[in-house]
Amino acid sequence: LRLRNLGKVKEENPLSPSRYVTSTERYTIFGSLVKASSLSRSIHSQGVTLLCPKNQAFEADSNWKTLLKEENREALDAWVSRHVIPIVMRYEDFKTQEEHLDLNGNPIKVETRGGIKANGARVRSGHVTTENGTVIGLDDLLFNPSNAL
Repeated sequence: LRLRNLGKVKEENPLSPSRYVTSTERYTIFGSLVKASSLSRSIHSQGVTLLCPKNQAFEADSNWKTLLKEENREALDAWVSRHVIPIVMRYEDFKTQEEHLDLNGNPIKVETRGGIKANGARVRSGHVTTENGTVIGLDDLLFNPSNAL
């Protein structure tokens, strides 16, 4: 408690998927993109499953920073929406279906050979349950941010 009060330990916020990804060290880059998007409020208030690339997944493509520019707001929203499944599901539910639809109805293909993958991105086992949804981590980018621009 004393360390938390001194700002040394950051506490993860389990209120919603959007609050979780903006409060955890593992997903700070993705969290900043979610927070900057106009979808942040709906991700917070609706029951969703959020597919979240780890910070290391962004190392191969630094173009994600371009999505934060005001003139790219539409591209940012489109990119973030590709990571939102508009129902709450656990990891076990996610991996047992061949396909899921994102917020805009685009397919996310699930592969189970050689580990669980979503559109080719390695899916981390397990999920984080928040009060208003779930977060499933990814080791890779689900969609390249450069393709959104």
